[in-house]
Order: sequence, then structure tokens, then C-alpha cells
Amino acid sequence: MWIASIPPEDATGLLRELYDEDERELGHVATHTLVFALHPEVFDRSRLVTRELRLKMPPRRYELIQLAVSLALQTPACSVVHGALLRRREFGADELRSILADYRSAELEPSEVAIMSYAQKISGAERAEREDIETLRHHGLSDVEILDITLAAAARNFFARIFNALGVEPEPAYLEGLEDDLATTLVAGGGQT
Repeated sequence: MWIASIPPEDATGLLRELYDEDERELGHVATHTLVFALHPEVFDRSRLVTRELRLKMPPRRYELIQLAVSLALQTPACSVVHGALLRRREFGADELRSILADYRSAELEPSEVAIMSYAQKISGAERAEREDIETLRHHGLSDVEILDITLAAAARNFFARIFNALGVEPEPAYLEGLEDDLATTLVAGGGQT
């Protein structure tokens, strides 16, 4: 990371609470928390949004959205976390390799491919069109689900763009246990987007 942070031994107030929560839940202070150490109130409020969004959709869908955005924005700090979570909770190594090589031809549900395509599109310079929304509806997604997908992608954009701008590196804890080739691919930004 290219800016200063506040080490755990110097944290007070809200930052101390955030660091303690990471220690309890993860066993260490997360890199994403360290990034926001100079403005812990911003991190505290932004993570409320992501927590709420996680509750509104199936975990697999949420993580596929996060991975799609992370790969589109070539954010290793995010792609490693979300790729590792998908590897641990949802996919075997070969399945994740296939998704990273080209999610469109991986053995995902057609709705998942549409969701990932939409998440990547709105993470780039392109503007979504009515047809993009109709495609999601065609796959059985309600307007509430489409809004949730859009919000989840936008929230990941917020974090990914900050991490890219500040030179945040992938968190070693998420690289542990990943197959070497998957770790290398996720750090490099994946395959095709």
C-alpha cells in the first residue's frame, strides 16, 4: 500500500473496534481495514452496505459478482479474496480454473453468466442499456434482484478502484491453501473478461 496506515498497536476508538473485530473474525487485521485506517468512519459505513447486500442474495451469486468486477477492474487484492472464497465454498479447482479462463463457457448457470456479464459491463466505461436489464429478466431475475446485483457490483467498484489507486496487494491469508496456478491467475487478474 502506497499510503500510511495506523498499526494495530496505535489504534484507538472506532479504528480499535474495527481492528478487534477483524482479529476476532479473521485472526488478523485485514488489509482492507488497514487501507481505511485514516478514515475508519468511511470504512464502517461502507461495509454496512456490503453486509446488507450479502444478506439479500445467495452467497454464490454475491461472490460471482465480486469476482467478475474484480477481474474486470484487474484488482488483484479483490480477485484473490473472492476467488479464494469461491474456491473454498463453491467450486473445485478445475471449475474455478474454467471460470477464470472464460466464465462464459464454464459450467455456470446461464443466469450466472448473464449476471457476471452485466457486472463486468457496468464496471467498465460502457453504459448499461435496457437490453441488459431485459436479459437479466429473461433469466428469471426480479427487479429487486437486478437492483441488488447492480448495488453489489457498484460497491465492489468502490473498493476495487480504491485498492488499485493505492497499490493494495493481495492478502496473504487468502493465497494460502489456493492451488499455485489459481493464486497466480488471480494475482495476475484472471484470464478472459
